[in-house]
Amino acid sequence: MKRAFGFLSIAGTVALLVAGSTAASAQTPPGGTADARAISGAKAYMQAKGLTSLKLNMMMPSIFTAGSTLEMTIFEKETGIGVNYFEVGILQVQAKAMSEAVAKSGSFDFWIGDPISLPDLVEAGLARPIDDLVVRGKADLDDIVPGFQEQAQYKGKTYGLVADGDNFILAIRKDLIEAPGERQKFKAKYGWEPGCPDTYEQWYQLAEFFTRDPKGTGVPELYGAMGYRARGWGWRWWLQQFYAKGGMPFDDGMKPLVAGKEGVEALRDYIALTKFMPKDILGWATPQAYPFYAGGNAFSIMTYPSIAIAAEHPDRSKVVGKNKYCLVPGYVVGGKLVRRAIQGYGNIFYVSNYAKHPEAAYWLSQYMTSKEVSARLVAGPNSVYDPYRKSHLTDPRVIKARTKEMVEIHLKNAQVMAPMILIQGAVEYNDALDLNVQEALLGKITAEDALKNTAAAWEKITNQIGRRQQIEGWKALKAAYPTKNVPD
Repeated sequence: MKRAFGFLSIAGTVALLVAGSTAASAQTPPGGTADARAISGAKAYMQAKGLTSLKLNMMMPSIFTAGSTLEMTIFEKETGIGVNYFEVGILQVQAKAMSEAVAKSGSFDFWIGDPISLPDLVEAGLARPIDDLVVRGKADLDDIVPGFQEQAQYKGKTYGLVADGDNFILAIRKDLIEAPGERQKFKAKYGWEPGCPDTYEQWYQLAEFFTRDPKGTGVPELYGAMGYRARGWGWRWWLQQFYAKGGMPFDDGMKPLVAGKEGVEALRDYIALTKFMPKDILGWATPQAYPFYAGGNAFSIMTYPSIAIAAEHPDRSKVVGKNKYCLVPGYVVGGKLVRRAIQGYGNIFYVSNYAKHPEAAYWLSQYMTSKEVSARLVAGPNSVYDPYRKSHLTDPRVIKARTKEMVEIHLKNAQVMAPMILIQGAVEYNDALDLNVQEALLGKITAEDALKNTAAAWEKITNQIGRRQQIEGWKALKAAYPTKNVPD
């Protein structure tokens, strides 16, 4: 399938740069691997600047700190380049970055951020294009599964190195299905063998059956499903269902399409499934959801692939070895099953245009996202970095931490992975959607009104930014949507 988030593919962009940048190519640091070249490049930078030690300033989402600092310490020992990082909540990264785009203070050299804010931060002048450094360092791009690194592109330029494969996966409790009598009872009620669901209707049936409230208290001992429903998060789960319905956010003229039949049906299903989730799910994100599932309190969860680190953790999980990892469910559209896995976040290492040491920041970014180091990060016991490389499929460290089944299914889901809305104004588009989805979830408005309100808000955002410009951005993004109905 075609995967191009800008006007040129990554390969095309790099090829053009290589063809016209003989001098840059000659400066490639020595080393047989991307991490070795990053260390060599960093050492050469320090020598050229006459430095023996250097501290880069980095903005770090707090959820990534524990999984990152060890590798950064190793890099500092090798090169003299360390990191002073300040932590922020993962949903505050874009606002902090936009403030720096206005201030131009150079308060941080680089940061970990999501792809949603990339178009706005490029247009605001903060994100530095790194194609020149990617060519010099020979970053490990060819090893990345299609669909991930492209999200670090905008208008034909590369602005970061992807570090995280965040397309959703479904985990279910195979031990509960295999408990005596359960399989027979389920089949007698629903007419199919319980296991990984093909459709959202089947997931609903699994959630209904395995929700257990034997005392009738209204607080089940076992919840049938989990999926994020909090403000700032839940809209991604609806968007994935909307895509599986065959929906697209806009037509070619940027007229919103979310309020049609596909959107309304997907939102009703999204709301209906919530009744099998814990009440506190309305305020939860990863730090709360993962321990709850790993504690054995739910039958299933649709979330980021790092759930496997929690669910298979030998010391912290009660469900080690009891999980089955599934392709994302879908809908039957036109007589054919359509599955879609949304890339629900996907962290990227970005370099600031106002960095005091942009090249040093790049070398550390290349080191952290190389084949070898990324495998260590993905396999780390405190990590929420997720697999995104072909080599992760066979790396024994990754397989041990996450299970072979999980890694294989996760990267199969990537074949039908659809992006979030990655055009200028994405933060505003998504917030309007999020607000209205949440209002419908709380029963304050109908599903129809929620999506009509979203469409009206989107029209205003498009007109404010400029329709012609947005049409061009959407045209480039649209080419990245998957064409396969189901993975191979």
